Formats: sequence, C-alpha cells, structure tokens
Amino acid sequence: MTGGRRLVDALVAVAARYGAEDRAAKLASMRETVAAQRRELLETRAELKAREEKLKEREARAAKADKDLERRRRELARIKEGLKRIR
Repeated sequence: MTGGRRLVDALVAVAARYGAEDRAAKLASMRETVAAQRRELLETRAELKAREEKLKEREARAAKADKDLERRRRELARIKEGLKRIR
C-alpha cells in the first residue's frame, strides 16, 4: 500500500507541475496580449492627439479668417459710405 501511495503522490506532483506550467503559459500569453493591446491603445491615443492638434490649428485659422473677413466687410462698408458722400 505504501508503494501505491507513493505512486499516487508522484502522479499528483506531476499533474500539479503540468498544471502550473500550463497556467504559467496561459499567463505569459495573456501578458503578451495585454502588452499588445496597451501598445495599440497608446498608438491610437497618439493618433487622436495629433488629430486634435490639427483640429485646433484649423479652428485657429478659421477664426483668423473670420476676423479678417469681418474687418474687410467693415472697410468695404466704410468705403461705400465715403463714395455715397462724394456723389
């Protein structure tokens, strides 16, 4: 019976070792997946930040163009008023 008990203990130890190795492999795979997802997320975040910067630049140019247009409208109105006075 002692020999049978040793055999059972040995089999349990082998099974535990294989189970631990299997879990370690699964964890390593999960770590790689998480690392890949993290890299993808950082890349996406960087792309988003670049798009936001471009958008801010476009908005600034549009605001400047609006101010310039309004200035030209006022100047044109002033010129038209001057022409009316001359006639």
